[in-house]
Amino acid sequence: MEEAAMLRCCEDLLLQSLSSPSSQWQQAVDQVQAAIKVMGSSRASPLLLSFLRRPDLPDCVLDVLSHAIAFCCGSCSSPPSALTFTFSPSLCVRVKEMDYVTGGLGWKVWGTALILSWKLVDQQKDIKAKKVLELGSGCGLCGLLTAKLGACEVVLTDYMPEVLANLCENTLNLPASVLGPVDLDPLEAQSQYPELSYDYVYGREDTDLTSKCSPAIVRVRMLDWAEDALLADSMDNKELRYPLLPRLSSDETFDWVIGSDLVYDHYNIKSLAAVITHRLSKQGGKAIFGIPVRENQEVRLFLSELDAYGMDVHVEQCSQQEWDACMDMLEIEEGGTFHGVDHYEGGLLIMHVKHKP
Repeated sequence: MEEAAMLRCCEDLLLQSLSSPSSQWQQAVDQVQAAIKVMGSSRASPLLLSFLRRPDLPDCVLDVLSHAIAFCCGSCSSPPSALTFTFSPSLCVRVKEMDYVTGGLGWKVWGTALILSWKLVDQQKDIKAKKVLELGSGCGLCGLLTAKLGACEVVLTDYMPEVLANLCENTLNLPASVLGPVDLDPLEAQSQYPELSYDYVYGREDTDLTSKCSPAIVRVRMLDWAEDALLADSMDNKELRYPLLPRLSSDETFDWVIGSDLVYDHYNIKSLAAVITHRLSKQGGKAIFGIPVRENQEVRLFLSELDAYGMDVHVEQCSQQEWDACMDMLEIEEGGTFHGVDHYEGGLLIMHVKHKP
């Protein structure tokens, strides 16, 4: 599409939003985005920005422009949205995402979480009536899925207060009910964080896959890997990054430890391996992780650290066919953070971990 034609197209669509903003606003956004896809973001952005220089633009036009410009900038600038992941007619999980500024790396559902989710569905019999810990939960897709698969207790963990608040909201959307507030420091009332309940009960009324299961307890907890790896040092609360947020007890272990896209910074790898070793039960505990191989060296370091802690590891490579099956359940066109197996240097891995005999 030529620039002049693109300009006319955008102008026509923006003028349409003036005449019927209530009924045609989303249509205008969709059509402008379709034009951007044809032209390309790098060529479309200057044209869209040129509209912003026009005087006295109505709010409805500014709304269309802002969404179109955000679309050009990619997933990091996209507004928060909610996604429903459907694994079967009776098994679906809906999560609300965040914006990047608020949620950091936990703001979106990453593609590896989709692969891991399907692996968890395959493990339903082993997950039923077990305790599950999700590391680096982000939006909580995988952890919330295990609650629907029959886990008796699920703990969702991350370290940013804003991400934890979003996890609480997504837990309520299971739907779950507030079980009761945890005991926090009385100073919480003076803190910058909103008052939240971090403990919930999920009755599993909306799925027949786990009928006959008792209700699941779902907890949201702050977990910093470096901090957790040093639990033996009995750190004073004053040294904790967010001392007023609820944490796991130092001796709590789990039947399952899960996580996706956790190996992305070599500085955290040793702490991550230590947390897995510490939190995974030695009585038949199993861990499973989805790992995109951005750098082979990081994965080798992770494997080395797990071996040093006496962990047994089995690695499987994800196929393009498995990835295609994941994308089939999404009703979206834009890839965003859903990067496939061919996006990474070493593809996508599923890593199974347990304590050596």
